[in-house]
Amino acid sequence: MTGAGVMTDVIGAETAIGAVITGHIARTIATMARVPGSIWNLVDPRRATMRHAGSIVAVRHM
Repeated sequence: MTGAGVMTDVIGAETAIGAVITGHIARTIATMARVPGSIWNLVDPRRATMRHAGSIVAVRHM
């Protein structure tokens, strides 16, 4: 396997892991939003999830 192939596999695995983490965060926020009067009702789950996923990516590439 070439070096490029290994890098692609690593990036693919990180993307899959990121998707699982992002999905988990989205579900957590959605669950919290069901609680009456919860601050999470003010949060758009999609925006919050993308922002969180972006911060994970940013930290990993520092």
